[in-house]
Amino acid sequence: MGYIPNYAAASMKRKKQTIAVILPTDQDGRKLYFDYIWDGIREYSREVRALQIDLESWPVKDEEELVLCLKRTADRGGETYAGVITVSYTRRPQMINQLKRLAEEGIATVVIDDDLKELDGIFCIPPNEKTAGRIAGQLISLMSPKQGTVLVTEGREESKIHKNKRNSFQDTVRQENPELKIKVVHGYSGSTGRGNPVYKNIVDILSDTKDVTAVC
Repeated sequence: MGYIPNYAAASMKRKKQTIAVILPTDQDGRKLYFDYIWDGIREYSREVRALQIDLESWPVKDEEELVLCLKRTADRGGETYAGVITVSYTRRPQMINQLKRLAEEGIATVVIDDDLKELDGIFCIPPNEKTAGRIAGQLISLMSPKQGTVLVTEGREESKIHKNKRNSFQDTVRQENPELKIKVVHGYSGSTGRGNPVYKNIVDILSDTKDVTAVC
């Protein structure tokens, strides 16, 4: 009917709300995927502040710290937090349990980069994993010689998203550069450095396979 709400006026009547943002942060000077999401959240925080909404930033370095922050948020309950923006490193029980607690507390929870359909009350922003896998496959096919071995990491074994991304990558490489061999690197970890099982498995494969042309 042509009605346009006045958000500034409405915010004067609304009780102040806090949204906890619990996401991975930059490590060792590397630019991570989530750094760009942090940039968007910080920019948006200035806009929502006028609507009586505060964004409380909790940067985390690993899954253990993430689970701890989710637990603290759930412990404080819906009286303290209206919402949570976070990510699921893995679907380990301790992670799922804290997300369930947030939902039970009535805290609106958004999980970025995953699709947790098995959890009621959790909102997800899933990636377009098939497109990501296809683009990576096209890039590797253009950069690699016509022959050799391409390594692709398996990702989280129980993750449908990781599986779709890997399969899309493999299908594209086979189509674009059929003479390339593809070898899957098993293992998954949210940690970094030499203790990461993916790192160790790649090193082992590179020691035994002399014609590796690319790693995805």
